[in-house]
Amino acid sequence: MRLPVELLQELAKVPNARADQADVGLRSARRVPLRGRAQAFPVHDQQFGAGARVTLCNISIDGVAFHSDLPLGLGSMFVLCLATSTGQPVRLLASVRRCERVGVGTMSYLVAGTFNRVLANNPANAGELQSA
Repeated sequence: MRLPVELLQELAKVPNARADQADVGLRSARRVPLRGRAQAFPVHDQQFGAGARVTLCNISIDGVAFHSDLPLGLGSMFVLCLATSTGQPVRLLASVRRCERVGVGTMSYLVAGTFNRVLANNPANAGELQSA
């Protein structure tokens, strides 16, 4: 799934983010630097796990990268909770594509994920994950 460019612009707080152009190298979409905090909830057996605060690195129409204090398994799913530039909550279901240790102490894992879909904004509704 690819994020609509308008949603990317709202999340990145950059009105003219050029997310529609291919980047050089391994990336299939241009990354927009995104600094700040968000929450990530691991998904196990169609249920949300305990949420963790994460530090965002960047976002694209295809995925996101962030630092976390907890490792996430390759291929596992998580829900990332962000806010748009107007404060509206956005929940994105994503799959872990990379998780590597980058330091010691807090926020010592770099996690990269690809988006699966945008979820409704009711965090208690794990039932919507069943068709993911």
